[in-house]
Amino acid sequence: MNSIESYEKDIELQPLFLKLFKPQKPLSQNHQKKHTFLEAVIL
Repeated sequence: MNSIESYEKDIELQPLFLKLFKPQKPLSQNHQKKHTFLEAVIL
């Protein structure tokens, strides 16, 4: 598949993606603290 066909295919699939897309909820304050702590431990 060349780049133009790929680009056209991508454009065709965008409406389906937008229809199925659900934005994520923001993390709660507690989850944010836990996640920050875990990142600090891993690094």
